[in-house]
Amino acid sequence: MILDLQELKPAEKQYYLQHVIAPRPICFASTIDKAGNVNLSPFSFFNMFSSNPPVLIFLQQEE
Repeated sequence: MILDLQELKPAEKQYYLQHVIAPRPICFASTIDKAGNVNLSPFSFFNMFSSNPPVLIFLQQEE
């Protein structure tokens, strides 16, 4: 399934985002820094912050 978030109404975006994150699976977040280094990290706690624009937040626990 491919969802184009630009074509969805805010309520539809919220519906899909809420159901993607509940129940909480492990999420892999990928980032690239200014030097071009790639990082892939698993997160077990994340939540939806906003559906318009779509924003997820990740909690990183300090060890």
